[in-house]
Amino acid sequence: MNRGRLDSDKAARLLEAAGSLARQRGLRGVTVAEIAERAHVGKGTVYLYWDTKEDLFYELFARDFIAVARDYADQLGAHPDLVRPHRLCPLMARTTLARPFVRAARAHDGHVLGLLADHPATQHLLDIMGPEAMLAAILPAWRSHGMARSDQDPERQMYALRSVMLGFFELVSSRTAPPPLDLAYSVLADTVRAVVETPQEPSDEDLVSVARTAIEILDNAQKQVLRLLADTDD
Repeated sequence: MNRGRLDSDKAARLLEAAGSLARQRGLRGVTVAEIAERAHVGKGTVYLYWDTKEDLFYELFARDFIAVARDYADQLGAHPDLVRPHRLCPLMARTTLARPFVRAARAHDGHVLGLLADHPATQHLLDIMGPEAMLAAILPAWRSHGMARSDQDPERQMYALRSVMLGFFELVSSRTAPPPLDLAYSVLADTVRAVVETPQEPSDEDLVSVARTAIEILDNAQKQVLRLLADTDD
């Protein structure tokens, strides 16, 4: 891949075109020729920036992960109370479901992601910026500021959080009688509160402190993903 891709207007148009087509019918059905035609460039232009179609698609949904992290950070900066476990988990769930490529990566959806559904690079993105990765990173701050129970082993707490999130995503993605989303978010919040949280209300200072920690975690995760993309630009 050629240097300068990350700042190229043509590359941005190609990503936008690929995203539009992929959202319509998944990555499997999208060709390089279609992407180039929609972006109003020659087919060969794609290969000036990406070696393969899969490389282009990887960058496409890596940027979806970055957009999710920025959304989290913006909301936490404006509303620190969202950092409480029973509020942050539904926020992560909502945001994941709203971003088609993050949602597909989380579900290993081969229709949307094609060969990249089970690719190690996709798993690497989830390890850096997936919902479970973010919860694992913020759990120590919750515990140290009295927002998560300290009488439980943190490994068990994380297992419980992963189980709750997994159950949520499995149910709302079910093709047979998925629950209403409002009900699913409400039950998710209630379950996280019952399993993880302490009964006392956190102070405003604790909320701001943990929200700042969460924003730092999100910023670092974004930088990791941007470095991955920059490395492929050399």
